[in-house]
Amino acid sequence: MSDPLVFIAVGALLGLVLGMLGGGGGILAVPALVALGGPVLVASTMPLVIVGTVAAAALVPHHHRARDADGTWRCRARQAPPGLRLDTW
Repeated sequence: MSDPLVFIAVGALLGLVLGMLGGGGGILAVPALVALGGPVLVASTMPLVIVGTVAAAALVPHHHRARDADGTWRCRARQAPPGLRLDTW
């Protein structure tokens, strides 16, 4: 199936359900994309790209609100490298 209207309808339905559930988009989006005929590799990486993009976009207003007034960004900058190192272990 390659009808764009079907993809838009499924995307709107997934967005509605995920808005009510509050998360877990990959659990619903990947099977839906595969059922619509998308390749598994593309279906499994699309939610990761979307979540990463949204998280990066949300960081900008968060940073502007914090303005490093209490030193939280410096503290997080010191804590991030060990956390990333442990996460890849």
